[in-house]
Amino acid sequence: MQLEGADAEHNVRNVTFDHVTINGQPLAAEQNRLRIGKHVEGVRFAADR
Repeated sequence: MQLEGADAEHNVRNVTFDHVTINGQPLAAEQNRLRIGKHVEGVRFAADR
């Protein structure tokens, strides 16, 4: 999975992943299943709350 904004004006902000699983495993920040690219900020995971 990948998140990436097109540019500084068309960015991705304030995304929360809650109850997301991949192959039965919860998605978490420390996994390499999610690539966070340029122009992205404020990504949170339910476990971070």
